Amino acid sequence: MKVNYSKYAVVFLFLVFCSNLGLTQSRNDGWESGSEFNDLFNTKTIDTLSGEIVSIDSVQPGKGMCFGIQVVVKTKTETATAILCPTWFTQCLNICLKANDKIVIEGSRVVYNGKPIIIAQRIISNGIILQMRNSKGVPLWDYLRRS
Repeated sequence: MKVNYSKYAVVFLFLVFCSNLGLTQSRNDGWESGSEFNDLFNTKTIDTLSGEIVSIDSVQPGKGMCFGIQVVVKTKTETATAILCPTWFTQCLNICLKANDKIVIEGSRVVYNGKPIIIAQRIISNGIILQMRNSKGVPLWDYLRRS
């Protein structure tokens, strides 16, 4: 299998750029590794969702968490909710998603607060691949956090 290292270089450059801009957040915003929300991510429940964005919202997934980005996606067979990342991380990546955009979301299907959601690992939209988590589910924004 041929590996495309250019996408990893782009992610690395974004991380360096964000780190230098000081757009990082404190370690305990509820999105970090080891948090209740992040620990829901399960590599055994990875699924791919392909469809059209119905809505994009700012949400606070859990008590004490900073706000994040949620998208509702309509596929041929379902309408699903996906939680992408903390809002501050979207500022680093300059994410530009809007209703009616085609999107592919790879992530872990879980139940959170009694509702089925997908915790995004990677999204593809408008020809751009945005990695949110590594293969083990560790959020890339953990690498931006200040000590």
